[in-house]
Amino acid sequence: MLKYILSVLLILTPFAVVQGQCGSGSCTIPSAPSAPYSAPYAAPSAPAQQEEMEPIIPADLRVKIEQATVQVIAIASQEVSRTEYVKGSGTIIRLGDRLAVITAGHVVADSKPHYLQTSDGITARYEIRYFDRVTDFAILEPSEKQEILYERGVEIFSGYPDSNGFFILSGYDSTTRVRLWRGRLLGRLLTTGTREYHWIQLNRPSREGDSGGGIFSSDGRLFGIIWGTGGSRTVATIIDPVTLYLNKNYQTCLFWRFRKPRPPETPPVIPGPIPDPGPGQVVPGPGSTPPAGPPLTPVPTPSPSKPSIWTEVLNGLIIGLIGYCAFMLVFLGIETFNILRKV
Repeated sequence: MLKYILSVLLILTPFAVVQGQCGSGSCTIPSAPSAPYSAPYAAPSAPAQQEEMEPIIPADLRVKIEQATVQVIAIASQEVSRTEYVKGSGTIIRLGDRLAVITAGHVVADSKPHYLQTSDGITARYEIRYFDRVTDFAILEPSEKQEILYERGVEIFSGYPDSNGFFILSGYDSTTRVRLWRGRLLGRLLTTGTREYHWIQLNRPSREGDSGGGIFSSDGRLFGIIWGTGGSRTVATIIDPVTLYLNKNYQTCLFWRFRKPRPPETPPVIPGPIPDPGPGQVVPGPGSTPPAGPPLTPVPTPSPSKPSIWTEVLNGLIIGLIGYCAFMLVFLGIETFNILRKV
């Protein structure tokens, strides 16, 4: 009876993974028949001992990725005396002047949004703006502390990756500290339910809680989103479907927009102390008279210009016309009064 139950579970595992039902932010990678291997990139042929001599992540790049990686916490179930949480990872990205967080779809699937948390203890609540079950990614928007998170965001990778280079993976593996490790790209996988190769695999495994974590290029740009692991490899969603969605819906996305603060006002210049006079020099005091100098020439005040004769004639005509109109109004008024009186 047990072997029948195990066989049924093995058959349903890939389908459950795609539908976003992976618990605790962890997924098992699909087997070969459910996701055939594609090789647009060559698999590494280096010996095993060379993997131990991989280059160390530079300090500035490590800080950049650690600040951009957040822990995504969602409420799986909530009762009176018990609340169960699902923990995964995510990456803060900047879209020009906009802010968003990218994570795996199954981390927030069928869960209630709770909050994001950085490695140095900054927490912020979030809302789900978009969710894709097929390629397994979700776009979140922080609803508080946006200015701080915006400064930690990274850009999205665009272009063709270097198949011989290393990529940097990040995740929280169910702890409160970001873990970074390197992996080499093995190739793409056919995404279940589509005809696109939106999944990639790398030669290093992930851990429970790393789902939603980022895969970064050598210059710190987001290249993929971790969603599954098994054995010695990691499967992730390439950033392409995220970029396609953002390009189509950028103008309608309700992402928070960064407003640059106004530059601080220039403080008034406060004069410093009067320097001590050198030998043979005298600094005048408040009651002293200024030294004699050359006589000052007063600036002549321009005299007011006289109006021309034509201006005076025009003014006289206007005044005469106004007087004539006033006289006629009075005359007509008197005549009208006399006529009405006789009637």
